[in-house]
Amino acid sequence: MNSYFSSELDSGWGVFIRKPRVIKARQMNEYFEVTTSEGILKGKPGDYLIIEEGGELNLCREEKFKKNYVKYSRKDKKDDKET
Repeated sequence: MNSYFSSELDSGWGVFIRKPRVIKARQMNEYFEVTTSEGILKGKPGDYLIIEEGGELNLCREEKFKKNYVKYSRKDKKDDKET
């Protein structure tokens, strides 16, 4: 562990890692609205419409999406069928 994390732990701070989660997402090309459990959210071109694991729709700003998500790609579809 590097010194940054060691000093944080010594001072009472915890070190956390964001849990990975799988989503479906589509980058939108126009303004849009989505109804979520938090109310109606308004998106703009470039933002992402997300379907969470439980099926809930959500909105993610383009900057945040690019910072937090990477696109999943299958290297070999044959392997997916075997598992």
